[in-house]
Amino acid sequence: MRVALTGAAGFIGGHLAGALAERGHGVRAVIRPEHRETPRTRLGAEIARADVRDTDALADAFAGCGAIVHLAALTTRRHASPADYEAVNVGGTRAVAEAASRAGAAHLVLGSTVGVYGRAASGEAPRPNTPYRRSKWRAEQVARAASVPSTVVRLPATLGPGTANWIGWVRYVAAGRFRLPGDGCARKTLADVADVVSGLVLAIEAHPSGATSDLAGPEAVPVGTLARLWAEGVGAEVRPGRVPTAALRALARLGDVADRRLGVSIPKAHSAEFFAVDAWHPPDAARRDLGYAPRVPIAEAVARTLGGFREAGWLPASALPAPLAAAP
Repeated sequence: MRVALTGAAGFIGGHLAGALAERGHGVRAVIRPEHRETPRTRLGAEIARADVRDTDALADAFAGCGAIVHLAALTTRRHASPADYEAVNVGGTRAVAEAASRAGAAHLVLGSTVGVYGRAASGEAPRPNTPYRRSKWRAEQVARAASVPSTVVRLPATLGPGTANWIGWVRYVAAGRFRLPGDGCARKTLADVADVVSGLVLAIEAHPSGATSDLAGPEAVPVGTLARLWAEGVGAEVRPGRVPTAALRALARLGDVADRRLGVSIPKAHSAEFFAVDAWHPPDAARRDLGYAPRVPIAEAVARTLGGFREAGWLPASALPAPLAAAP
């Protein structure tokens, strides 16, 4: 099968392009007109250039493809405006769905995020609580309403070789400057890129139309465990912080209220949520609908991530940015 993949130049997209090619699928890597090709996108992939908001260019890029995988998105790392998130993540998904229909594709897979749950507990309905998360939630609605049968796959915060999302926090830990906020017990939904890619491949090949799956790793990971694994991997230690968990949760709630009622962002509220609010969403639906079986334990995922940082020359580092949680 020929698969068109938006976001192919990104971290997860690059790994997915390689995995699809290895499985014998033809891959058409759709990247922005101004984006440079990366080694992973050249692994057996055709290159097509199109902006995800340009329906006509996308339809040309999707021609002859049976499956469309839409991973391209404006992420929280860009610190964009709500209007920008809406234009790229919602408008882009609408353009992708329309182009997929024009091209006669049989199936659309949308890469969403477990962040759409916001502060909702496991088993509760999504309550997206940031402009980015709301844009991804609305993108899911667009995909489900598309004329092309669709599958929504919610991606977790992802580790593994090639990511850059965690480097600021790791450098801070390596310098011995990190103090763990709260008690470290808040559980996170994390996964290694190898598991995430395996779930996406299953979604592409199984065509479970209408399904929505969370691609979590094999275990819930307390944020304190993650911090200690970073520290062990770089020969440092994690010292206890002075901010209690209750205060962090209060700040996170305040951030939700300010965002919902005033449309403003409270500094550090998102980081407070990361360190204090439980956010474990198990892959039950993915196991049932896709046959998903995540295998990479968190300790191995951390080791693979640190190996990628060292290979890229990012550790050790003299520049020490403030710690940044890579929450979705």
